Amino acid sequence: MKLRIVLALLAIAVMTAIAAGPASAETITYRAGPFHMNGFETKLPKLQVRAPHMDGYITRMNATLHYGNGRRVSIRRVMLHHIVFLNDGTPNNEPGGSCKGRKGEPFYGTGEEREQLLLPKGYGYRVRAHDRWRMQTMLMSHSFQSHDVYVQYTFTITKKKLTPVRPFWIRANGCKTTQPSYSVQQLSSGLDHRTFRWTIPMNGRIVAAGGHLHGGAERMSLTQPACNDRKLLDTDPLWAPRKDLVYTIRPILHEPGPVGTRFFQSKTGIPVRKGEKIDLQADYDATVPRARVMSIMHVYVAEGPAPKSRRCAPLPRDAREILLRRDGHLTDPPYIKVPFNTVGNDGKVHPLATLPGKPTVFDGPAKVSLIHNAFVPAKIEIPLNGSITWTFADRAAHNVLFANGPQVVGTPTLSGGAKYTSRGFLKPGTYQLFCYLHPITMHQEVIVRDKDGGTTSRASAIASARADGDTGSGELPKNADFGW
Repeated sequence: MKLRIVLALLAIAVMTAIAAGPASAETITYRAGPFHMNGFETKLPKLQVRAPHMDGYITRMNATLHYGNGRRVSIRRVMLHHIVFLNDGTPNNEPGGSCKGRKGEPFYGTGEEREQLLLPKGYGYRVRAHDRWRMQTMLMSHSFQSHDVYVQYTFTITKKKLTPVRPFWIRANGCKTTQPSYSVQQLSSGLDHRTFRWTIPMNGRIVAAGGHLHGGAERMSLTQPACNDRKLLDTDPLWAPRKDLVYTIRPILHEPGPVGTRFFQSKTGIPVRKGEKIDLQADYDATVPRARVMSIMHVYVAEGPAPKSRRCAPLPRDAREILLRRDGHLTDPPYIKVPFNTVGNDGKVHPLATLPGKPTVFDGPAKVSLIHNAFVPAKIEIPLNGSITWTFADRAAHNVLFANGPQVVGTPTLSGGAKYTSRGFLKPGTYQLFCYLHPITMHQEVIVRDKDGGTTSRASAIASARADGDTGSGELPKNADFGW
């Protein structure tokens, strides 16, 4: 469903001079919105937003969600699930993204971990007066009430000449897939490990790095293969105390993510050479399946001459990892099962253990329509290794997202008669799926029979689906949307 955004360039520009003179730094606050969020609705705005329209260097930046009166929005109402800001440059000089085929230079992003851009003293992200900025975000409503919300982004900029940094978005699943997310399947080892070998595109120094992770993340780091795989830095997750709102909020619409990630800084920097190989490594708990996780590191490199120091020289002594949220603590990631959620007779949202009624039984390929904001049929039974073809008959966009079950299956966001076939039902058991754009009303339950006609999962009997997600029916439609 196309988003009708009545503005995205609302520019409430609050400028505060931090120091006097032409080289002074200013803290500037802009807003994008309003975004009208209906009850339990998910939206993925992608739009042009206001850039500073001046030559200078950005040294820090953050983004938060607010009401029109300036008050912060609680995650009880609407959650800023993730956001990224991209610099499209000028019409005659459009930079490419970190992966080929993706336009725009992503220079700041965060998610539930509320990461900030914090460059060391003397460094800045260079912007020019004619730059165009773009914002991509995911907003999730957690209440019945409708709300108009704004993304408020604040940055500190100076005209003083600083050492420029180039931002690189490096992801553990690499650039072979269109989407930056991937699925974690249940593994006997209990651990999903990914390694992406990044070829450094320039001489210089890594001076800062942050990370974006989802629920179930255990660690993420950069390592140096040529130096006995030593760790250069990490952006490991922090998890809140068990009684934190992020874990106690109801209804549960997705598995809660970390409340923070470690942010690396070094004014000296870690020397890197053009063509050098650096590994991004990320681990997720794989004792349960998890859909659409992300392992993205935001690496800021200051360009310079080839390092004079010998290879594998000691790491900089001024390296530090900043913990932005002090009440978090490093521990094993908690797991909260995502159930079906529906409105009860009392008018409140309650978890639903299973869909009512008997399933529609398919002995061969199953066909399901997403029409009139519902799965038809909603509860089905298929044989082991069976397939489902979903037809997205509504004009409104829908998707199929994994809530819980033996392994992850799902689809991108589609509409207008598009079809998608999944052959990923390789384990017996009950799969609970829903549309994350309409999580309270659109549910699908798939019961997969084993060879003997039962539905008890036998994990050792059948190989897992490939770890990067669903085995779909080939190329995705052009309007496929993964939300990042």
